[in-house]
Amino acid sequence: GRVASLSEGGVDCLSEDGETASISCNTQYCPEDCEGSWAEWQACDATCGGGMQFQYFQISSSAANGGAPCDYEHGDANSGRTCSTDSCPIDCEGSWGEWNSGCSASCGGGSTERTFAISTQAAFGGEECDFEDGDD
Repeated sequence: GRVASLSEGGVDCLSEDGETASISCNTQYCPEDCEGSWAEWQACDATCGGGMQFQYFQISSSAANGGAPCDYEHGDANSGRTCSTDSCPIDCEGSWGEWNSGCSASCGGGSTERTFAISTQAAFGGEECDFEDGDD
């Protein structure tokens, strides 16, 4: 195959020498991986004596077109951490005993006594009892 030139009666070329043409290819969407992160720590479930608090996973962009999923589901909780570990205040507890059976006088007005007994001492900033152990 010899190509005839214009001077020999050939036909003009439709494209210039070196010109390029293109067509679309690989038109499918690109994979998008899931994106997410742990939210702020939630409030502690106790004010003293040791509680727990957790973070929850939040997905900001779901996986699409065959992208990798997140390691956690939206709303999953982490294993948590302890919080509010200070001891809770313990209020003093006590009570009055029975009145003594004897009276200080057989007539003309006497007195008898009873004793206050503390069963739980105040601790960690708890309320003190109004009376001391052994008061009468």
